[in-house]
Amino acid sequence: MEPTSPTVLLVDDDSDNREVVREFLREAGLEVWCARDGAEALASIRVRRPDAVLLDYIMPTMDGAALARALRESPATKDIGVVMVSGLSEAFVRPVCSDYDVFLPKPYSPDQAVQALTQAVRRRGAPAA
Repeated sequence: MEPTSPTVLLVDDDSDNREVVREFLREAGLEVWCARDGAEALASIRVRRPDAVLLDYIMPTMDGAALARALRESPATKDIGVVMVSGLSEAFVRPVCSDYDVFLPKPYSPDQAVQALTQAVRRRGAPAA
């Protein structure tokens, strides 16, 4: 990781997954907060802007593709790094949504998640908070 680790918004509708991933990201030294879906994530970002978003592709209300698209369309959020997570292949996801920086296939290790988040932040040039 960089001297200052990126701040991360974790977006996943599965509460068990959120807890496990949040814990291992925190153990890796990242500052993490969570949202249950894309709509909740957008509301959270209005209050506190992360350096990166780790988001599940399939979610109710507002899925990962819609959230990634909304982030890229807004000047205030277009430079947030986006890591798309899915059990589906990237060959399936990419034609539907290309608004992410890094694709992370499930299952993934804590090290892979941290590496993907760091890479997404670097690609966007977002300052680490």
